[in-house]
Amino acid sequence: MFVDMPGGESMRAGVTVGNDATRARVYDALAARIVGGMTSREVSEANGRQAIRAVAGHPLNIVQDLQDTAMQVYKLCLVNNFVQGRLTRSVAAVCLYIACRRSKENNKFMLIDFADKCNINVFKLGSIFKDLLDVLHLSQSAFQSLEPINIESLILRFAEQMNFGRMKQRIANEAVRIVQRMSRDWLTDGRRPAGICGAALILAARMNNFRRVVREVVYTVKVAEVTILKRLDEFSQTESSALTVEEFRTRDLERAEDPPSFKNKDKTKKKRGLRKKGRATGDRDDATENGPERASSVAASNTNEQLQTPAETQAERDRRSMPPPPLPIDPKLLRVPGLRSSEPSERPGSPSADSSPPKRTRGRPPGKTKPPAPPSTSDLQLEARIEADIEDILRNETNVENAKDVHDNPD
Repeated sequence: MFVDMPGGESMRAGVTVGNDATRARVYDALAARIVGGMTSREVSEANGRQAIRAVAGHPLNIVQDLQDTAMQVYKLCLVNNFVQGRLTRSVAAVCLYIACRRSKENNKFMLIDFADKCNINVFKLGSIFKDLLDVLHLSQSAFQSLEPINIESLILRFAEQMNFGRMKQRIANEAVRIVQRMSRDWLTDGRRPAGICGAALILAARMNNFRRVVREVVYTVKVAEVTILKRLDEFSQTESSALTVEEFRTRDLERAEDPPSFKNKDKTKKKRGLRKKGRATGDRDDATENGPERASSVAASNTNEQLQTPAETQAERDRRSMPPPPLPIDPKLLRVPGLRSSEPSERPGSPSADSSPPKRTRGRPPGKTKPPAPPSTSDLQLEARIEADIEDILRNETNVENAKDVHDNPD
């Protein structure tokens, strides 16, 4: 459609019809072009393109081809109204991440890199990424397959940030060799690539006499220190860790190790066996200390069989039973002369009424305070000299008057 302008020339006017739109708003688009403005759709695309350029800048330095791909994904977000209610920079970062994951050459960026660039929580950005994947799966089937992150490119990128100088490429190659050996020993499955790359870079750096501690690598690969230490511990349990530097560079081991989950399972079984063995040893020790009766009960409990004991006589049961308490007798009857109780007041093994310990009173018990030591002759002479000096000072009238003046006028 062509429109006549006020100067007599003609201008081509077109409108964009959305995928979910019912009609084209010809008059709004025509009015916006006549006055030199843009439609709301064009404004949204311009804002998204500007946000993508800002996120793709330093220090990520994403190439222009990936930026164009991310812009196409952003247009799909506008069609599906995915930008509404979300920050433009967060959606732009997710679009760039999807574009990088779909690329096979420049797939070396992690989601936490975009989160640091946009100053957004990585978990919130991951939630937006999952929501966008759900939307794209419903409308576009081309995004169903995302390539995994290329560990080789990731290692080279981290090696550039760790300032290895001319040895950068050699350290990166040896780190890739270490990762390949880890993959053969089942150490990379189910692990995030950042932790694997961090552990491999530490080993490769120390193989080339570069002292790099775990704390330095943590700030580069952006994982916890515990994660890198765990990867190093898992690698130390493999056969490759026993090789020297020259042997590791020249030899290729054919045998692969078992996965760490199998080794942890064996360790758990060993711990449980040691615990059971310790319990059984403790039960046997208790049985030895407590006599044959305890030993027979422990043996019966370990074999889960009912203990069969011979019939006991009445005398044995009376001997093992607790003696009955003494009969209650009024103390007044015991004081009457010539009257004796039918039962003795005490029985062997029964507690006596007068054998209870006396109640402890508060304070220090009497009779245990040591008397003070008498003063020595030198102490008495010193005390006499001090008293004589005090009397001389009090006899002096000048000192008494000065003391009164100080007392009356303290200022």
